[in-house]
Amino acid sequence: MDHFSSLGRVSRRVTTAVATLCFVLASVVAAPDPSSEAQWDVYRYRMAGKVRLLLFWVGRDDVGGGSIALLKPEPESASGPKTEAVEILFGSIPGRVPGKINRWGYGREWASWELRENPGPRLLSSTFIGFIRHSDEESLSEVRSKSGKNQTEFWYDAIRSEVTATQASSTIHFFSQNRDFDYTQPADVECAYQQRLGGRPADRSRKLEGNAKKAREAYGFLTAMRLLTGMVATQYEDPKRPWARYRTQIPYFYNGKSYRLALTGLKLHRKFDLPVPEGRPVVNFTDVAEAGITTTNLTDGGEHDFSIWF
Repeated sequence: MDHFSSLGRVSRRVTTAVATLCFVLASVVAAPDPSSEAQWDVYRYRMAGKVRLLLFWVGRDDVGGGSIALLKPEPESASGPKTEAVEILFGSIPGRVPGKINRWGYGREWASWELRENPGPRLLSSTFIGFIRHSDEESLSEVRSKSGKNQTEFWYDAIRSEVTATQASSTIHFFSQNRDFDYTQPADVECAYQQRLGGRPADRSRKLEGNAKKAREAYGFLTAMRLLTGMVATQYEDPKRPWARYRTQIPYFYNGKSYRLALTGLKLHRKFDLPVPEGRPVVNFTDVAEAGITTTNLTDGGEHDFSIWF
């Protein structure tokens, strides 16, 4: 699943939602429940159409959106286990882009920590589960050609990527729906994915273990990103540290492959105006960090650059 930049920090508290058939996305729409220990912080964002996959509409604004939700449970004791989660939902708005491109996806990554006073918390495992609407078009003309045809099946690629200290593995499933959902309608697709898991075996699988898994850490991408942004915030809170020159790297695993997440640049915006469509009120923020990040595939050396604001 490709990584998208995010803008904005509109947050609210919502409860953890548990469904017997699907874990769905109720966590980002549920009503607050003060009695619940596990709470979500939700950050909603708009897509500005300046991402590599979205080159068809570079420069257009408000062409999509989504949310990032952070689960922050309260452990029963300071030395007990703790589970955290990051949930992402992103997608285009077909009616606002050329060719009515409908690209969207959802993912959630759980991280299990062992809380220790010395030398500190230890990550035991992370598990990412997600899906993305399948699209193999390579040009706008291909998109427009397909949009004019009557499609009866709409395909999705789903992945389960698990990481422990000794192993990284993944399974991939393909499944379809007879209706074209967009990113504002994820629940039905999530249910279809759960049903697919109970059917035939995975379409693909991969495993990295033993000496082949050189890094002992169990970070998935979202857990590594959560750690990195926390490290940047900690650096910023210490006025004696040269914050803008801070750099760090975190190894992580995805789809049974090893990667490196590297912080390559930092910039502080004392005042930040969130770009908005014409006619809407400007949204202002103060003390916003802009971080440049590079992900590197440690097998083939492939790199991807992106930026986040938080």
